[in-house]
Amino acid sequence: SEMCIRARFHAAEAVGLATYHFSAGLDYDDHPLAHGLGCMKQDMFSALPTLLVIAVLILRATPVRAPSAGFLAGAGAAIAADAVTHLRCPVSDMRHVLLWHTGAVLLFAIGGWILGLGWQRLRGGRL
Repeated sequence: SEMCIRARFHAAEAVGLATYHFSAGLDYDDHPLAHGLGCMKQDMFSALPTLLVIAVLILRATPVRAPSAGFLAGAGAAIAADAVTHLRCPVSDMRHVLLWHTGAVLLFAIGGWILGLGWQRLRGGRL
């Protein structure tokens, strides 16, 4: 029900705010672009092997919607890699997390979608 969804949202919001407030991470006062390239590189290099394994599995299954499968594969691989990166990243500034950590997830998801679209076109599927 709607009330249950609202309760879950508020619980997640409370956990996020508490984590941000009590985090021992560093809060940089300068621009978030200055410290995040290392996090993005680690996310991307850590996600690449996972994405390759998932891609092989998807290609063997010949999905009907290859772009959607590629998008989900890229996002899943990057989210798994980002979970590990979050364990070593000392920056808790929300600008850094949204730009660099979420940016890597979005790049891999879009990359997976492009690979899926290419696979679908190669196989002569619908566009």
